[in-house]
Parts: sequence; C-alpha cells; structure tokens
Amino acid sequence: RVARDMNSQDVANTVFAYATLSILHDVAHPSCYAALWELVCGLEARDFSDEGLRMLFHVHLMHHFSSSSGLVKMAYPAWLMVEARDAWMRQVGDDNTVFRGQRKLAQVFDELGV
Repeated sequence: RVARDMNSQDVANTVFAYATLSILHDVAHPSCYAALWELVCGLEARDFSDEGLRMLFHVHLMHHFSSSSGLVKMAYPAWLMVEARDAWMRQVGDDNTVFRGQRKLAQVFDELGV
C-alpha cells in the first residue's frame, strides 16, 4: 500500500526525490517507484500544482537523458507531455533561477517543436 495518505504534491515530491537519488548516487529505484508512477497515471494534470507538474516532467527528462537511469521504462500519463511540459517550459521563461542547461534544453524543444 504505497502512498495511501499522500496528496498529489507528496507523490510528485517523492517521485522526484527517488529519481534524483537514483541519478546522483547511481542506485536502483525502490520497489515502490513503479507504484508511485501508477498513482501519477491515475491522476489528472489538474490534480497537481504547477510545481508538481514541473517536477514530474523533469523526472521524465531524467529518465530519458540520464545514463544511470536510461533504462527506466515507465508508462506516463498523456498529460505529462502537454500540461506538465508546458509548466516546465513556462518556468524557463518566468523564473530567473533556472539553470543554464534547462534554458538550453527548452530552446532545443522550441526549435524542434516538441
């Protein structure tokens, strides 16, 4: 019984924390990781704050672009590539605290029409 009492932000925080730990310390995801993503898939984009959406999209990017977790195969909700991506991209334009790599990646997405 994973995350019985967690709200959507708690789920996004936990997924982000596990993904970051996995990448930074090259450790396997815990057994509950897939169950957390199942919870994400069972929710709608409107259930998350913009911060939660940004975190989930960032995890999606970590899954696809990190050599340590490049083999992560997850089912993602359809809204991840729309609402969550848009929230992530808005942060690049609105927030001066994003890192340079995120700005460059966002520029590539724009150029590719992703």
